[in-house]
Amino acid sequence: SWIARIGVVLVQLSALAFAAQGLLPLDPNDADSHASRLHVMTWMLWWIAFVPGALLLAAGARRGAGFTLASVAIGALVPIIAVLAPIGLWVGIAQRLAFALWFGWWLLAAWQFSRI
Repeated sequence: SWIARIGVVLVQLSALAFAAQGLLPLDPNDADSHASRLHVMTWMLWWIAFVPGALLLAAGARRGAGFTLASVAIGALVPIIAVLAPIGLWVGIAQRLAFALWFGWWLLAAWQFSRI
């Protein structure tokens, strides 16, 4: 369906934004530099594109209730953990947990769509 196609495009954009973060250094001593701003922009694009993409793909893919519930849960948890949880000592742990959830969703999606 077209809903699933839009979801696939958004999660692929999320993957490209995640990869772009590695190409753009984030300098905490110079947060106003061009590279740091681009890094932050791609970080925001990573989770902002993932959330509606995962939800649209779950709604349009018709891969069962398990995939739909997992996509909704992970789509809700990624921005909460990536944006709201990184406070104080939890900064590194929260971001890594959000990345792990995101990678886990990709593994789940690959497994669901490899079955015919």
